[in-house]
Amino acid sequence: MAKKVVFTAVKNEGPFLLEWVAYHIAIGFDKVLIVSNDSDDGTTEILNALAAENVIEHFYHNVRPEESAHGKAAEIINRSGSIATGDWVMWLDGDEFLNVHAGDGTVDALIERIGERQGMLVNWHCFGDSGHATFPGRFISKDFTQSDTRDYGRNRRVKTFFRWIEGQTSFMRNPHRPRIAPEAGLKNASFLNGQGAPLDRKFPTHKDWLNGDQATAPRSLIYCCSKADYGTDLAQVNHYTVRTKDMYRLKKHRGRSHPKVKANGKANTERHNDDFFNEFNRNEAFDDSILRFEQRTAEGIAALMAKDAVRAAHIDSIEKTRQRIALMEADESAPAAAAPVPAPAAPVAGDAPQGESYEQRFLARRKSIMPWNKTPDSELARQREVQAVLAKLAGAVFGKGSYVSPDAYIFTTRFRLGARSWVAGETIIRGDVRIGENSTVNAYSQIAGKVSIGAGVRIASQVSIFGFNHGYADIATPIYKQPISMKGVTIGDGVWIGANVVVTDGCSIGANTIVAAGSVVTKSFGDNLLIAGNPARVIRSRIDAPNVEMLASQ
Repeated sequence: MAKKVVFTAVKNEGPFLLEWVAYHIAIGFDKVLIVSNDSDDGTTEILNALAAENVIEHFYHNVRPEESAHGKAAEIINRSGSIATGDWVMWLDGDEFLNVHAGDGTVDALIERIGERQGMLVNWHCFGDSGHATFPGRFISKDFTQSDTRDYGRNRRVKTFFRWIEGQTSFMRNPHRPRIAPEAGLKNASFLNGQGAPLDRKFPTHKDWLNGDQATAPRSLIYCCSKADYGTDLAQVNHYTVRTKDMYRLKKHRGRSHPKVKANGKANTERHNDDFFNEFNRNEAFDDSILRFEQRTAEGIAALMAKDAVRAAHIDSIEKTRQRIALMEADESAPAAAAPVPAPAAPVAGDAPQGESYEQRFLARRKSIMPWNKTPDSELARQREVQAVLAKLAGAVFGKGSYVSPDAYIFTTRFRLGARSWVAGETIIRGDVRIGENSTVNAYSQIAGKVSIGAGVRIASQVSIFGFNHGYADIATPIYKQPISMKGVTIGDGVWIGANVVVTDGCSIGANTIVAAGSVVTKSFGDNLLIAGNPARVIRSRIDAPNVEMLASQ
């Protein structure tokens, strides 16, 4: 009977191994192959303990600096005899989890949907740190539900779930697709894309790959599918690329699994820098679809931890990782010997530099107050500086193409600004604030407390949104001594909030609702409404009268 085989190649992944193994067994893989190399965090000991209990097959090897760990791992599995013709196989990295949407979410359900075809290309779906500076313990939990949006370009990258044919399919250094021999005779219709349709015939990389011409296909494209292929109808690969900041430091220290070699012959392991973290730390959307297997994964981890050798190795790896992070943090905080005194940093907000012309100041102020104007190239470096400072000091994460005026006041504990969203100058944002993609906050508005704002939202000038409140129940106690409550405010997608509106704590405003200028919102409202007044009330439904004159004003 055909096996369902999941394979990974790892180095220093100790804290994450039990969850990765337990989850993939929970969704139906019945053979787990893991190749590891040169670990010093307890990874080898955990894998040996799992192998001794017949949970996995473990293959250990050493890798020289100029060698590709992925390339060697692929060769090991190809020669291992652990995969037979007819087996269903997938290569996933240690930070990738197959998330099946077809049927009951199991591997069997995906195989049934693929049918007689050879396999499918499964698209990435990238997850960020969900606001965690340190790793909370598990990915298959409510702690990791913030992800990218579906239009994020990296999502066109794929992993392949396919049927093994001895002598005609094999793994290669690139983990995104298997090597296919020309004599296999496979066509576009032999594989499904993420939408459940045959592969795009207009994407030449598919043809090169299926004909066995992997060397001909551009490396950057062999990772990917076409835009027409993209979809997650049947499955997606949850990719926790950066995990959290503390664990990202460890990944940076570990280096690449398939390093490029520099001109001087040394391996280039500089991929994991701050720019990479910011690029892949995607938190603009919400996705908890994988949590249908949260309980089964937890039970699987508990079963593995019940094995004495596995438990001891796992605990030892956690402690080694904790100590390593502490040492790295100590090194980073230590002053550099004879370090030169840095030049004063350019201010993030405030008046223009001395000597700036009125025209320059006029253009800068216009951009600050009206951020929808295209950002000139001369301001891009300045915007990168603004966002870097806010990421460091205000817990901020920014989507691609977002903009915060240097004259905005962002004093948050956590701030998420989605792709192509803008915050104008003189705006005050404080607390825990999340703003979706394609949304705007106009000048002189204030957002405070716990506030979640959806996608495509328009917030006019001088709007006040308060996701907290002062206690006042005890008349004998001054208000400043009474506790602060924080129910939070939720604003749905497509909402338009007019000038001088006030929204109070505990309120939600449904999708596509318009709030007329000057309104005071003291209760929650549903979708597709026009509301106005103090306190706000429903004027009419936008569905019943879609072309009414709008009372909101920008």
